[in-house]
Amino acid sequence: PSVTSDNALGIDQAVAHLADRGHTRIGYIGGPRSISTGRARHDAFVRAVARHGLDTDPGLITSGDFRSASGAVAAERLLSGGQPPTALLAADSPMAVGALGALRRRGLRIGSDVDLVAFDDIEWFSELDPPLTVVSHDAQAMGSTAMRLLLDVIEGRTPASVVLPTRLVVRESSGGARRQA
Repeated sequence: PSVTSDNALGIDQAVAHLADRGHTRIGYIGGPRSISTGRARHDAFVRAVARHGLDTDPGLITSGDFRSASGAVAAERLLSGGQPPTALLAADSPMAVGALGALRRRGLRIGSDVDLVAFDDIEWFSELDPPLTVVSHDAQAMGSTAMRLLLDVIEGRTPASVVLPTRLVVRESSGGARRQA
């Protein structure tokens, strides 16, 4: 048994939000596809972009390793292209921190020049300038559910895997999109 967050829902919420802000070219900083979470979030992003009628250019997708430094490298790669994205979606919080640094080093204003959304919330993301929009999942609920499933296994029951919902927490890092021609 396993306990996971609803990766597909969370990614779709983020992509829908950015599309509603007028973005058509969203850069995605994913984790390694050799890991189930990296693969699930990548696949969800590809489906969400297509579902919302956005640019499906494969050059808008890059991968990191769920660490900050790889988020910075990935953001630089996305921003260095001939037609850079106007929004970035990072598949986890450390890579979002790296992307945030890359955007700032380029002198880009987050929330106006480029929007940024992270999958996962960290308590201090709401204290950044600007506060970071996130896909949030309830880590405490995940832990207590995992404990309940573990107790079921110990007691001889075979529990099913559980997928918990996510929710988009909109903050100023995605407050206004630059409209594209």
